[in-house]
Amino acid sequence: MANKVRFYHLWSIRNILSTVVVSMLLVLMLGTYFYYPQLSNYYKRSRFDEETNGILLNIEERTVINQTKFGNKLNVLHYEITYKFDVDDNGFTHTDIVSATLVNKKALDKAWNSDKKIAVKYLSNNPEHSMVNLESM
Repeated sequence: MANKVRFYHLWSIRNILSTVVVSMLLVLMLGTYFYYPQLSNYYKRSRFDEETNGILLNIEERTVINQTKFGNKLNVLHYEITYKFDVDDNGFTHTDIVSATLVNKKALDKAWNSDKKIAVKYLSNNPEHSMVNLESM
């Protein structure tokens, strides 16, 4: 019986805490990796202070062909959206790049197939700086 390894020799407080810290860092890194487009979009939208409705002119998919062991695969890199909007009787036309996520694709399809109206956020002191707000659709 004296030769048995007891559990308290293997599970010290230092080992438990280091495992918890490493696990939390791993979860944080994975969460940041998968939610980075949404986090960056949220930050970009928070800079703009005014919102108006714009008209969707064109949507272009930017794609790339990847050659794999099992054949070619077509991947969408991003969408280039051209839209126009009016602020104080001044018309602006802008092209915006939107990441190729499923949520963005559904919002763009909905806007393109219905009435081609989209929400546009812009700076009140300089309306040339703007972006499409797909989450308000």
